[in-house]
Amino acid sequence: MQEALRTKSFWLISFGHASSVMVTATISVHLGLMLDDRGFSLQAISAVVALYTAINTIFILISGFLGDRLPIRLVAFWFSILQALALVVLVIAHNTEMLFLFAVLFGIGRGFMPVTTAMRGIYFGRKAFAVITGVAKVPSNISVFTAPLFAGFIRDATGTYDVSFLTIATISAVGSLLFLLLGEPTRLSEQTARSS
Repeated sequence: MQEALRTKSFWLISFGHASSVMVTATISVHLGLMLDDRGFSLQAISAVVALYTAINTIFILISGFLGDRLPIRLVAFWFSILQALALVVLVIAHNTEMLFLFAVLFGIGRGFMPVTTAMRGIYFGRKAFAVITGVAKVPSNISVFTAPLFAGFIRDATGTYDVSFLTIATISAVGSLLFLLLGEPTRLSEQTARSS
C-alpha cells in the first residue's frame, strides 16, 4: 500500500478519476434543474436520462472489452474526455437534437467507470487492492461532493449553469490528460525505484 502511494501512477490515476466523476456527479444532481431552467418538458428530461442510461449500459461492457485489449490508459482518456465534451454540448444545447447528442456522448463517456477500477489492479496488482482503491477514492469523493455544490452556488449567483458546467468540463478535460501521462504498467517495485 505505502509502495503504491509513492508512485506517480497512483496519483495520476486518482486525480484523473476524480476529475471524471465530477462530471457524473454534477449531471446527476443538476441536469433536471438545468433543463427545466431552459424550458424543456419533464418528458424531454426523462428521455435524455433514459437514453444516456441505456447507452451507458452498453458502453460499460464495451469499455471493459477495450480495456482488456488496448492500452488501458488510452481507453480511460478517451472515455473521460467524452464526458467533458458532453458537458460542453449540454451548455450549448437549446434544442432536443443537441440534448440527444449530449445524452449519447455522456452515455458513452460514463463507460470510464470499470476502466479506472481495473487500472489500479493492472498498475498495482492484487495485493492490497482494496486498500489502494479505498485511498484512491478519497480525491474522487471530494470532487463528487464539491462539484455539484459549486455548480449550484454559481447557478444561484448568476442565474445560469453555463459558467460552472464549462469550468467543470475544463477541469475534467485537463484531468483526462493525466491518464495519458501514465507509462506502461510495470511491477510496483520498479515504479517505486524509479520515483525514488
